Amino acid sequence: MYGRGVRDEPPPIYPRTEPFTGFALAHYDNARQLVGIERYAAAVLLAQAAVEMGTRNALVGMLVDRYGELSDDDVKQLLPGSLSFLEDDCRVLWKALTGERVSRPKDPPVWPSYEQHVHYRNAIAHGSTWGDSWGFESVAAAGQFILRLDQHMVDYYAARPDL
Repeated sequence: MYGRGVRDEPPPIYPRTEPFTGFALAHYDNARQLVGIERYAAAVLLAQAAVEMGTRNALVGMLVDRYGELSDDDVKQLLPGSLSFLEDDCRVLWKALTGERVSRPKDPPVWPSYEQHVHYRNAIAHGSTWGDSWGFESVAAAGQFILRLDQHMVDYYAARPDL
């Protein structure tokens, strides 16, 4: 469906840790607004950018906590080639640093929805679809995944009161 109407936006999210507030949250909020004006493809792409920006912020912060000051070259070497959690390297590094698996807990089913979101985002990015059939749900799934990662960071900081 294509139109110029206005529809409900996915629900807002309220992350509590620095990696997922600021710029990452602003991108997610912009994605929500794009859904509201039926610009689904751009919304889905922007929602995934928000996930990956927050992920990068979190990973770099945890790497600095572990190793101390890092150069840009150090960060480039330590980060996975892709910040998509569908890539094993990203999931492995996240678990190594947080002790948490992004696919857990199974209830609520955040991980399967996020996987579907990333596949949908990839289809949009590569021209296989234009993003109108599942755009609202995709952006909402990205938001719920951001909240899961944010909770992992809450737990990470709670276990390290010296930070």
